[in-house]
Amino acid sequence: MNKKSFTIVCIFTSFLGIVIMFFTNKLMEPEKVRISQITLDQNYVLLNATITSVQTKSNIVILTIKDDTGTIQAVIYENQTSLKPGDRIELLGKPQKYKEKIQIKVLDLSVVQIV
Repeated sequence: MNKKSFTIVCIFTSFLGIVIMFFTNKLMEPEKVRISQITLDQNYVLLNATITSVQTKSNIVILTIKDDTGTIQAVIYENQTSLKPGDRIELLGKPQKYKEKIQIKVLDLSVVQIV
């Protein structure tokens, strides 16, 4: 293989890799949903909700959150004592089953509006 052919193959392979990474990233973006739309089939969900209660058990925080379509529990595996009922949050999480109900394992959380 001569130098020109090798260069063309390298450029084509690099371009193809970038295109594949772009489309893979689009497929992996979390789906923004309402609480009533959450299912166990979803890998990740992104949602806005209001905290209605906060329970702390050792290093686990259990939030009950709601939007205009329903209520669900969200579990944080690190203590976030600054969260309180009434706070509006945006969270990224993974739906999982616990005691025959769907809950969200929180991966990332930000407070949108503090009460």
